[in-house]
Amino acid sequence: MWGYRVPAGVMKHYTPADMIQMYKYQEVNGDTTVFVGEKASADRRYSYFIGMENPNLSRYVVFYDNQVILHSEMLRDPDYHFTLDEIREYAAIIEKKSVYIKEVIEDLNLTTRLRNKELSLQRKTVNMVTLLRSIVIDILNDPKYANCHIEFAFSEEYIPVEADEILMWRAINNLIYNALVHNDDGVKITVSVEKKERVRITIADDGKGFKKEELNRIFDRYYRGTNTGDAHKGSGLGMAIAHDIIKAHQGEIVINSEEGRGTVVKITL
Repeated sequence: MWGYRVPAGVMKHYTPADMIQMYKYQEVNGDTTVFVGEKASADRRYSYFIGMENPNLSRYVVFYDNQVILHSEMLRDPDYHFTLDEIREYAAIIEKKSVYIKEVIEDLNLTTRLRNKELSLQRKTVNMVTLLRSIVIDILNDPKYANCHIEFAFSEEYIPVEADEILMWRAINNLIYNALVHNDDGVKITVSVEKKERVRITIADDGKGFKKEELNRIFDRYYRGTNTGDAHKGSGLGMAIAHDIIKAHQGEIVINSEEGRGTVVKITL
């Protein structure tokens, strides 16, 4: 009904789905954060959008667990008398939730900076064979995944890529973990790398696969597929971060999946 300094091309009417999309993501451009709200006036309720064109301004949606606050308040309350074991138990819960919140905020910051092209890549020559082998070994050294079946294959011992080693590690690690948490314990995962005209990295599993509607959203921020088990308590940004890291390296990432037959992730650098 009314606008002030509205950029050219911005829609004048929004469906509820449009509003959700605008609120969750920065749809105008890389420098603009849009705030969505509502104002009641007499017998009407107005929705409003305010866009702030400032690359240093970001908006985050944070979820917190009320139990953390409850345990903290109980520990402070002089009317409660806890045993040493109870104190240790509650302290462990608080520590676990605090670490989780820290990780979520760090993931939010990383994906926002990647999508807004604010993160400078620290490129150097990285042997992708060594990097991928180290990631696989690191995962198998985790007691939780010690019995998992992960195979590693490579076409030659030295396959160099100009990449940010820390970010590339993060991307590949996220993709392999995604194959683990979306499938049963007996899943077989194959990680391979080969060099032809370009470098091709493949992460394939013979697990549950994804439904078509899930596959179309797998790189969305905060999206978590229905196959994810209760043990997976991530931020919901792992796949989005992997996608954004590969794109920041001018690479390509494609996922093919068939429900009941498994998933193949192909990365080209």
